[in-house]
Amino acid sequence: MKKSIFILPLAFSAALSLTSCHDNIFEMISQEVPLETYQIDGNISAMTAGGDSSQEYLFVTNGKLYRRDITAASGSDITSTDNSSSWNKNWERIFDPSTDSLTDASGNSYQPDKVIYVAADTSYLYMMTTTWTPSLTSYNVEGDRRLWVSSDWGDSFQELDLSSMYNSAFAGLIDKYTSSYYNQKPSVLALDLIFANNTDHNNADQRRAYIRMNYHYDSNTKSDSNAGYYPGQVYRLNGTSTPSAVSTNGAVTSSNTYINSTAVSCCYYNGADYFSPYYAFTANDDYIYFSKNNKYIYYADGWDDTNKCFTNGGTEVTTSYCSSTPGISIIYALGVCNDYLIAGTVSGAFQVALSTASVPASSTTSSKVNLTSIFTSTFQVNPIFVYNSSLSIYNTDIWAAAKIRGSISSSTHGVFDEVGLYAYYPGRSTWNADGTADETSEGN
Repeated sequence: MKKSIFILPLAFSAALSLTSCHDNIFEMISQEVPLETYQIDGNISAMTAGGDSSQEYLFVTNGKLYRRDITAASGSDITSTDNSSSWNKNWERIFDPSTDSLTDASGNSYQPDKVIYVAADTSYLYMMTTTWTPSLTSYNVEGDRRLWVSSDWGDSFQELDLSSMYNSAFAGLIDKYTSSYYNQKPSVLALDLIFANNTDHNNADQRRAYIRMNYHYDSNTKSDSNAGYYPGQVYRLNGTSTPSAVSTNGAVTSSNTYINSTAVSCCYYNGADYFSPYYAFTANDDYIYFSKNNKYIYYADGWDDTNKCFTNGGTEVTTSYCSSTPGISIIYALGVCNDYLIAGTVSGAFQVALSTASVPASSTTSSKVNLTSIFTSTFQVNPIFVYNSSLSIYNTDIWAAAKIRGSISSSTHGVFDEVGLYAYYPGRSTWNADGTADETSEGN
């Protein structure tokens, strides 16, 4: 059974040193909340919203795939579910690789080992799966990535056959990787990842999903360590149709690395999708907010393709918010509300106030709820999804995941029993565990 946590995080300790106010200590103690037992646990590798304004879902994967109906989840409206007394237990597990099989493009039964990515648009859900193959080394080798699409939000899947896209640049991939040592298919390494622009409720009708594919080449020798890949390309996913190549970053025609081999995230801003090599990447109506895999938060209102940079007022973004909290060296995720940014970092989570013009403050603001006592400095926090960015951070539904820092076997950070999915529901007014109603797995 999960335990109640109360650890005074470094982020809050820093705030105390600035305020010298003992009331804050008692405020944090009063925020201690017993953790609920039911939770989707483990490493949440991806989170995505799907559907349009008439019907919305949220999906997460920890190797398995889960779905939650978030239609009309503004404020306490989400409490209209069957489990409104707890707000928890409203997720459902829709695909489990240990028990569920798929039918591949050839009509054969197929059993993946893990769901590694999930993305969605207004009409379709996509998941990327993988298998693992024993190798001659001490580590297993990833053996077979495949892409699947669902038109009924995960009740059924069909394989998206991308063989028509394989051209001479990576047909056959690398001989080195198809040897008996690796036992991998030529098409496997071409599928890098899938992601979505993850719009909130206000822009639900603008949801789009993408796949990044890299073109590999053959060095003609199995032993050539220089065998590698050409810079790849991002494609927009179009349901069961062939994906289409992306050639713009925002409203600007672009051929830069933000939309080829390095793109890992996307956000919708000012009528267009912008791509980034940074995981901490989000937007509202006023700005794009991002972190360059460091402790800084930047805000921009455009993209300059000539100089390959995000801009503010036509000038490259150079000013930013900087976290001075000890231990926070990387910001991994950002969520935006109308009054605060919520940042998930390598060492917990914090919030930064936004001005009426949506400009980030120069320092953090203590949360009025149990944000920092749930996401302590012992946990890495990402991804984050904010349902309605036009509402206050205290009046919209928010989901976030806590992870072990580093490998599970060697990490001294965090408690594995507490790793998993958490949610803030305004009607409950606290952060707490979030999961399924499955009693046998305690919500997993």
